[in-house]
Amino acid sequence: MTRILAAVPLLSLSLSWSSFPPPRGAGDGPARHPVRGDTVAGTLALCTQAAAFLRTDRRMVAEVEPDTMDDWRTHRRLAGCRVTAAGGSARPLAQEAAHFYERVRAAGWVRTPDPLDAPREGSLRFRQGGADCLFNVNGAQLLGTDAEARVNEALRVAPGETSYQVLAVCLPALPAAPPDAPFSADSGGGAVGVPGARPAQPATGPSLVILVRHGEKAPVPGDDPPLSAAGQARAAALDSALTHLAPSTIVVSTRRRTVETAAVVQQRTGVTPTVVSLEGGGAGHVQAVARAVRAARGTVLVVGHSNTIPAIVTALGGPRLPDLCDASYATLFLVQPTAAADGRAVVVRAQYGAADPPGASACPGMVPR
Repeated sequence: MTRILAAVPLLSLSLSWSSFPPPRGAGDGPARHPVRGDTVAGTLALCTQAAAFLRTDRRMVAEVEPDTMDDWRTHRRLAGCRVTAAGGSARPLAQEAAHFYERVRAAGWVRTPDPLDAPREGSLRFRQGGADCLFNVNGAQLLGTDAEARVNEALRVAPGETSYQVLAVCLPALPAAPPDAPFSADSGGGAVGVPGARPAQPATGPSLVILVRHGEKAPVPGDDPPLSAAGQARAAALDSALTHLAPSTIVVSTRRRTVETAAVVQQRTGVTPTVVSLEGGGAGHVQAVARAVRAARGTVLVVGHSNTIPAIVTALGGPRLPDLCDASYATLFLVQPTAAADGRAVVVRAQYGAADPPGASACPGMVPR
């Protein structure tokens, strides 16, 4: 099963793709679920046009296999298929991603009109030939599957090009629902295209929360250092990672390094950050940030610290997580509040910008809090 967080076009993120809570039956790598032999051909056919587009128009190496997806719109596990592809481009990743979606539209794919992919139409789901396909473009392998290893091994990148990845998950096209149709919260079965099924949209609160630690800091002054050159590069990388997202709210602490990390995104969006004081201790700060996030709408960016970001994820309905290590700066959390069928937040842990040094994710004294 591929658990994809809807509403997040993760175009410039190098994903580790860890989901919290883990999908049912999850083990090492993505959980797989058997597909009856008499349905394999039908589910693979959903990916025919996506695979042909990737192979011919984008000249990518691609594989197709059966898959299932927990569709947040219906709270059902839907049978479909997955296209895993690798290609090369001379463009920067953000430009290649923008060009990719232009080519998708030129090839006859259209945005699914209804049901909505997510609040504010954040995800990039397209429809053609009776299939709804969710395309994700990334610079690194997404799931660590054998298919990803095979297509990248078969790929021959031309001089001056760098490789990039596309993951497309396709499902039968869902019918449009009447505006007043009740939402069915039945999470069993795997029925496809339930008329009138749509997710219960929260009346208040954000649709997506992005949480990062500040960028690398300079050694001095010790009490409130600015960003180092590496930290400034990470701030730029954060803005590139969020190219197709425009946060309506930015939350930072009173420390200079969090303000500077958010500065590039602030300049692009024109959003003045909400500054939450660290006075009164970490626990009070965490709860104050959580309140500020819950009071916001749309997409929210939170820039915090190694010992506050994991706790804020927990405060927003995610799992208990250990503090980030001192050498860990590349981690990015994506939280979709109350998006799971059980009312919990869906959390994806990703990586962005320059990779952390080896061993940065494991440090002495790390305990879940």
